[in-house]
Amino acid sequence: MSLNELKCLKPGEGSMLAFSMNVIQVQLEDPEATDLTFIDLPGLIQNASQSEISIAQDLVKKNIKEIGTVILITIPMSDEMENQEAVRLAKQADPSSDRTIGVLTKPDTITRGAIGSRERWKEVLQGKLHRFNHGYYCVRLADDEERAKRLSRSQSEVLATDFFAKTEPWSGFVDRSRFGVPNFVKDMSKLLLGMIEANLPELRVAVDQLILECSNDLEVIPIVPTKEPSTEILLRISDFCRDVMQAVMGEDHKFLVQHNKRHYETFKVAIERTNPDFWPFISKEDHVNPYLHVQGGSVGPLDLEDVRKEIAEALTWELPGTIPFDAVKKIVLKSTTEWSASTNKCFDSVFQTTSSVVGELIEYHFKQFSKLEALINTSPVRPASPLHTYNDELSVMATVSAYFQVASKRFVDHIPLAIEHELNQFFAANVHQALLQDMMSGTDVPGRLKDLLSEDEGITTRRQFLNERLTRLEEIREKLSQFNT
Repeated sequence: MSLNELKCLKPGEGSMLAFSMNVIQVQLEDPEATDLTFIDLPGLIQNASQSEISIAQDLVKKNIKEIGTVILITIPMSDEMENQEAVRLAKQADPSSDRTIGVLTKPDTITRGAIGSRERWKEVLQGKLHRFNHGYYCVRLADDEERAKRLSRSQSEVLATDFFAKTEPWSGFVDRSRFGVPNFVKDMSKLLLGMIEANLPELRVAVDQLILECSNDLEVIPIVPTKEPSTEILLRISDFCRDVMQAVMGEDHKFLVQHNKRHYETFKVAIERTNPDFWPFISKEDHVNPYLHVQGGSVGPLDLEDVRKEIAEALTWELPGTIPFDAVKKIVLKSTTEWSASTNKCFDSVFQTTSSVVGELIEYHFKQFSKLEALINTSPVRPASPLHTYNDELSVMATVSAYFQVASKRFVDHIPLAIEHELNQFFAANVHQALLQDMMSGTDVPGRLKDLLSEDEGITTRRQFLNERLTRLEEIREKLSQFNT
């Protein structure tokens, strides 16, 4: 958790012409240190394309807007104060300058002859021009020659102290507390501590919320198995198979039964739509009596002349007055031949729904162990599709219609029962045995079971991270409780 953030604007430095809103994060851990986020923002460019300028400005604005941040504006004294774009953006984000600090750099670039420039920067440092509530600091960093000598930090600080003590106008300052990096760091520590104390109530609330979120995340992660591998796997398989059976029987996970009932209703409608479309008139062009017309679907429309033709084509050596059964059979078969496609479509829909529910149950019971989950997913128990295939003029129409009603009623009743029995109930009844056979096959079964129960590395890493984070947050809460508000 970040208690406070330091944001640094670097106007006029570098000549980068391309930017990204992404963040490169370097994390340093120290059990004795306060959590701190330091973001080094790019220099604000001017001589570039408008898109690059906008990206750089947006990146700065995004990172300095939060009220819990300290904005450090590094201002090179090689340029005029009035040209500093970073100052303008900082004032927009922090109008009262309660969290803005100016850091003047490159004091050694001002020549002795630049008297006016020296005087203006002196007044800035004294707080007479461009005031900030927290004022300004002036630092001198190692130049190229000194960096080439690989001087230590303490050696560089000695050189900087000597520079400010011997160089005008800085040597004339009675108060030396605003010169050098050590003074700046010391005052920044006090400022950060003050901000922490001022924000204690909000910090306590934030820490409590983070602890709650972390605890909730830990509860979602499965616990580490403590049982012997074979026992653990057998128990998980039993629980999984129990849930599958309860889903198939509608006792739990009712999504499966509810969706399959809709598949069966769709199947019933599809079969009913294959009812022959009979027109009990000499010609279809006659006026239709809606009370006599039996509206059908896929076969027809057939009027009396059409049926007479079917009878004539079916006649052989029947006795006079006998209607050949082939006439009825031919019309019936035109309807029932479409039942196969509807049955297969219904079966596939039910199979997909069942597979989806079973997949969710597999993930729920075995996701913690990726190898075991993969093995469970490669143990299919799928039967074959349970497909079963089952006229004087007005008499043929009546006979066919009656036959269709009886046959289709039996068909739409039988197929859903067959699918449920041969697919879902068959799967639920046999999956336990199939999984055990897969688990116990081959050599070195104990070693194989132990390997299958090896926890997914991502889950282990996530659990460790959350436990460490929770411990750290609780330590922070304990430290916050020691502050007096």
